[in-house]
Amino acid sequence: MLSARQVTLLLTLAAVLLDCTCNTEGPVQEASGHEVKRNGSDVTETHHATCTISTEELVAKAHTTFTKVLSGACNERTVREQIDDLKEVLEEQLDEIRKMLRIIMKQENVNFPLDQKETSHRVKLEKFERTSSENSEGNENASNRYASPRLREIKKYNNTIQQIITENKEPVKMFSWYWRVSDLSKKLSQWELGRSQRSPTFYVNSAGYALYLKITPRSFLDESLFVTMGVTRGRHDPILKWPFPLKLRIEILDHSTEGRREDRTSPIWDPREFCSEYFWTRPKITAEPDNPDCLGLNLPRKVLFTKSAPKRSKYVWDNSLIIKLSVYL
Repeated sequence: MLSARQVTLLLTLAAVLLDCTCNTEGPVQEASGHEVKRNGSDVTETHHATCTISTEELVAKAHTTFTKVLSGACNERTVREQIDDLKEVLEEQLDEIRKMLRIIMKQENVNFPLDQKETSHRVKLEKFERTSSENSEGNENASNRYASPRLREIKKYNNTIQQIITENKEPVKMFSWYWRVSDLSKKLSQWELGRSQRSPTFYVNSAGYALYLKITPRSFLDESLFVTMGVTRGRHDPILKWPFPLKLRIEILDHSTEGRREDRTSPIWDPREFCSEYFWTRPKITAEPDNPDCLGLNLPRKVLFTKSAPKRSKYVWDNSLIIKLSVYL
């Protein structure tokens, strides 16, 4: 037979363990509680346990309180923040590794593989060139009907850097990138107002900024066709100067013969003078990859299609529009 003191000790031990199962012949009554309090970054948990035993020989009761404080590394919010910080550091280090790999591969004359969107863009341009060339070869007079006079220019200068002479007679390096927007008639007639199409991401030079173009075939400006550009997250961002500092120009090509061309051309935009730094700062690692687009060029429908040729346009070739972006280095 257990003494009253022994039963009390057993009850206290049981309460500390938060388990009030008491092996006696008498009736057992249990009670427990759990409280959680938050104070800043700390979380305090308090457990209460009470156990009472009544027998013919004794009445014994035990009560205990167990408190633990979760702080620092044990706190859920702190752990989540530390994981996010670690993720950001790892992504920055991966960008650095990609950069070093690209330098090594370039030294070894190994081409860095294109992503799927960039490959698709190259295929579209090549198909545009090949189709026009085949039509030209199949018909002696087809050069005026099918082959765009701009094909040689596109093939020669697309995704390259060349040196030009400015109006001030100063030599400047300029990067050129061409984007073909196909199936234009459907987008002009069937797309709802404000719907847009984004180009593949492309890089200014082999280790430069990542950019994109966007076209809205039916913008809210009297249904004008609207082309804009923006900065997006790229593999070389850690080593580049921010905010984006390079001047640029957007053009929509006129497919008329040389000497009669009137390309639709924007001014030479300086990012430091237009839009806020918010548009040109380095894209966030964990947020959406694209910064909002800012600078652009519009082409009114009355310019795209004239009254004398409502279904034909000097800016449209093979149901496609060719957009050129020039970046001054």
